[in-house]
Amino acid sequence: ELELSSSKLPKYTQNINIVLLSVTHLHSNGHQIHQKCPLNITSLDSSTFAIQLSPQNQYSASVQHTFLITKTSLYLLYITNCNTNDQIPLNINGLITIHSPHGFLSLQQIGFLYSYQFLTYFCIILLTIWCILLFKSLMYHRHSNHLHTLHFLLTFAVILTFLESALYFHVYANANTNGHTLHNPIPTSLLFADVMSVTKSVYSKVLILLVSYGWTVTRVTLSRSIVHSIGFYGLLS
Repeated sequence: ELELSSSKLPKYTQNINIVLLSVTHLHSNGHQIHQKCPLNITSLDSSTFAIQLSPQNQYSASVQHTFLITKTSLYLLYITNCNTNDQIPLNINGLITIHSPHGFLSLQQIGFLYSYQFLTYFCIILLTIWCILLFKSLMYHRHSNHLHTLHFLLTFAVILTFLESALYFHVYANANTNGHTLHNPIPTSLLFADVMSVTKSVYSKVLILLVSYGWTVTRVTLSRSIVHSIGFYGLLS
């Protein structure tokens, strides 16, 4: 989407100014093809789009045009001003967007979208099955508590994993749909996802260490020194 405007052309020059938009790819030898001003704009191919600035449109135009890229390569976008009078300025304002068939994300980032989407749905299924099993255990053993603290800690670990994957999936899905950048400025949802990722990582490491020392499995309690060392490790990680 571009907005173009130029000053009124003098009487001794042509009454129509032509601006060309053209897309071309680099050849294997690295040379570029520069678009030249044609004698007849009707002979242009699909890789070139002509914009006419004339008295009819007050020497200004707002256009939207899409170039279809069908071949993987490095491409250049040329804007050619066919007015030979250097004294007449041309003002161009606009937005150039690059959109792939899957969306705005690059090939390096689209994999994260599908991975976090799969992980989000997998956590929902896993959490549902886990909660059903816990509920059945509570109903079957009503008069005796067969659920330990470890079961609830594992449930919280799955919840953290779900929240992390759901936040990252939201970030990449939003960027893929709307074209929002993930770098500058950093989206607020991405900050929450990073915080949730760090929290889940620390929580999982501490939980694995507790189980490795036999807590709620072979030991009812752990010594104070072991608890302090695990807590210190969690702070450092």
